[in-house]
Amino acid sequence: DVYNYSAAISKCAKKRRLDVATKLFRQMQQNKVIPDEFTFGSLIDACANAGKDREALQFLRDMEEKHTLLPNVHCYSAAISACEKTGNWKKAVELL
Repeated sequence: DVYNYSAAISKCAKKRRLDVATKLFRQMQQNKVIPDEFTFGSLIDACANAGKDREALQFLRDMEEKHTLLPNVHCYSAAISACEKTGNWKKAVELL
């Protein structure tokens, strides 16, 4: 269920395993488990920890456009952190 997938993705984010987090997210979609704000927050956090701002911003867009979910404070904070880590200050400021 969404809770178990999200918890596993969150653990991957903490361990800096973006590769495993995205694999779990793809598996989640294949199993028709609908992601929630926590899922996306964890994915964006995993991107931030890996220094992947483009991927973080894509998950933020997908969250809104493909899943009609509104990003919460955690999602924006993680996306800003991803931009900060790559020196993408302009985008980080835009997200504020």
